[in-house]
Amino acid sequence: MNQISLDMYQTLGMAVAVLFFGSVFEKTYKIP
Repeated sequence: MNQISLDMYQTLGMAVAVLFFGSVFEKTYKIP
C-alpha cells in the first residue's frame, strides 16, 4: 500500500514539474 501511494505521488509530482517547466519555457522563449 505504501509503495502504491509513493508511486502515485511520484507520477503527480512529475506531471506538475512538466507543466511548471512548460510554462516557464513558454514565457522565456516566447514561442510564436
